[in-house]
Amino acid sequence: MTTVAIIAVGSELMRGKMNDTNSTYFARWFENLGMRVKYRVNVADVGSEIVAAMRFCKDADILVTTGGLGPTKDDLTRIAAAEYAGKELVFFPILWKKIETYLKAKNYPIYESNKQQAYLWDGVEVLDNDCGTAPGLFYRNGKQIVVLLPGPPSENKVMAENKLLPRLEKYNIIQGKFFTEVVRTYGIGESGIADLFAANDDGYFELGYYFSIEGYIELHFRRFSDNGVKPKDFDDKVAAYLKILADNKVFYTEDKPIEQVLYETLLKKKKTISFAESCTGGKVSSTFVKTAGVSQVYAGAVVSYTAEMKQKVLGVSADTISQHGVVSAATVKEMAAGIKKITGSNIAVAVSGVAGPGADTDGNPAGLVWFGFDIDGKTEEFSVKLAGMRREQVIQKAVNQIFVYVLLKIK
Repeated sequence: MTTVAIIAVGSELMRGKMNDTNSTYFARWFENLGMRVKYRVNVADVGSEIVAAMRFCKDADILVTTGGLGPTKDDLTRIAAAEYAGKELVFFPILWKKIETYLKAKNYPIYESNKQQAYLWDGVEVLDNDCGTAPGLFYRNGKQIVVLLPGPPSENKVMAENKLLPRLEKYNIIQGKFFTEVVRTYGIGESGIADLFAANDDGYFELGYYFSIEGYIELHFRRFSDNGVKPKDFDDKVAAYLKILADNKVFYTEDKPIEQVLYETLLKKKKTISFAESCTGGKVSSTFVKTAGVSQVYAGAVVSYTAEMKQKVLGVSADTISQHGVVSAATVKEMAAGIKKITGSNIAVAVSGVAGPGADTDGNPAGLVWFGFDIDGKTEEFSVKLAGMRREQVIQKAVNQIFVYVLLKIK
């Protein structure tokens, strides 16, 4: 299997001024080509440190750098790469002519410093930059292939697809392929899934567990095929793992946002939904409407944050709030009834809780959330305790809980 090292050059990365989106993009890009990323390194615009980073990555089959190919004094990647390869930089007039022509065509001023980008060494193949002045470089350093790409994504993405990919194909470097099945699980952590899979894990898959800030675990079933053909038993092996999840009542979906799954299911079942929100402050509704076409199933919502709004808009009785409080089974039941009366939806959902960080005025602890549902006339209320979570986590978990519950009831 071909291995790759990615070095993103830029002092702005080391100072936290900018996120390293280049490494993430190229990690996925090489993964899709059936290559394994072995190293991802960030380094400042310091020549000796760039060289050190390259030497650290010397055992990767392909070494790719992004950034540091411009015309300024701190653009040192080209110089560092020459030192790493033990070569002397030489001015190439033909390359300078290309750069000069590009600048003139764009009506950009031409500076003496631009000539820095025309220095190469023998044996280097130039990756023409159709979107900027900094050419990319492709060369063999012994058994290793070294690729230098410019930093701006608008330049390096185009260069990778149009210039680098053809060379990788030309030299027969792309061999094999990764096959990956991805599902999203809810209501269980990485360790819980790992324990369920322990007896079944025979090493066939490279299993990946990835926590999302949206409150789910992204589960990857990944296997490399030397000949690029999907293994015959791949799907059956995935099915065996998914059966373990189902047998243990772990809720999972295909690899798409849960709100999209809910929308598609409601559309298929020809049902509409509405929400009465309190502690989530509109998060349920705002998440649901991210999906295009949702107006076909979404009747509307009311954010009734105060007790007064629950009474005036949703019709929750003052006696209910007085006797049971706003965070209670009785209150969410009446909230659900109220939003259903207003919208006429098939499904009405209510949520009221304590997002935190502290307890509410009635003494309810942070993380206590009550849910009320009316699904085609059948009502149910229940609570969950999300103790020890940050405010935004409590809200996100509440949103997920609503979508999961509705899907379980109508699928």
